[in-house]
Amino acid sequence: MFYFIGAILDPRFKKSWIKSSGFSESHVLEAVREELENKSRALSKKHFNFKIRLISLKVYVFTGARNNNSATPNLDEPKQVENVCLPPPSKRNQKSLYSTVINEPIRPNSASPSLVLDEFEVYINEKNMPMEEAVDPLKPEGPYKPVRPLEFWKQNHSRFPILGAISRDLFGIPASSGSIKRVLSTASDIMSAKRTRTKPDLLEKILFLKRNNKL
Repeated sequence: MFYFIGAILDPRFKKSWIKSSGFSESHVLEAVREELENKSRALSKKHFNFKIRLISLKVYVFTGARNNNSATPNLDEPKQVENVCLPPPSKRNQKSLYSTVINEPIRPNSASPSLVLDEFEVYINEKNMPMEEAVDPLKPEGPYKPVRPLEFWKQNHSRFPILGAISRDLFGIPASSGSIKRVLSTASDIMSAKRTRTKPDLLEKILFLKRNNKL
């Protein structure tokens, strides 16, 4: 199923490969729709849990960690951050200075299964992207570059916010172990010779914040 979804969500192929594979097109598309519904539910849950986890870690590091006798918070219980005082939302208009000329990206706050299926029907019935495109659209006789699936989903994030998020998770899987090695290198910098008594759960929290501090 992983390969089926990857081929379907590749704008260069979509469903053009199904006939030559010997599979039934209706059965493949039905299975992909069902999997997209499951992924949309998981995406909504993942988005909520990630926010809770990130807030819990920041509260622990900047407040609780200063007290040596403070207990490590349980990240599985969202109630740990219920008493955190957050600034009230501003009553002023939150629109960007350039909002009249630049469309802000639509974030999938609520990944409803019906919404992702609506996006999928629009996407699957559109014309396939070519394998290559001109570097300069005004010069079709000039050099060409390959069409990248991730670039397509980035350019169409406002049209397919939920389907695009699922596609980015799928196509964002690293093809090498370079990112894993960088995480291990960061862990070795944290767990130095003077920090050999650091607890595993604390190391995990520090490593998580270090690798996600730009979010």
